[in-house]
Amino acid sequence: MKQKWAITRLAALAGALSTATGAAAQELPPLEPILLNSSAVTCIKIADDGSVSDAFIVVSSGLPERDRHVLAWVRQLHWDAALPGDRFRNRWFPMPVAFGNAKPPEMPEHCPPDDKPRQTS
Repeated sequence: MKQKWAITRLAALAGALSTATGAAAQELPPLEPILLNSSAVTCIKIADDGSVSDAFIVVSSGLPERDRHVLAWVRQLHWDAALPGDRFRNRWFPMPVAFGNAKPPEMPEHCPPDDKPRQTS
């Protein structure tokens, strides 16, 4: 039941991302148990082929192992290939994630590379 709730929340997140990125993310990656009831804000860059070309955490759970799993999950997301003139590709944008009953943190207005922490794994 908890996994179904998490998937429902993630489906809603994917819908929100489609608005932010101009295209819907494809099927969501599987959830590892360590992700349940956690949240973070990541900054991602989507390549022209639809893959996540880079990602880092802006608002951390405070647990390095969990943060590594969040980044690994985010890097598995995939969007359709870019259409001509797609202005959301190869640019940084914030993406909050919440798994299970966790509430997503406040989303920053932007996440330029200057905000990128030294550690991304």
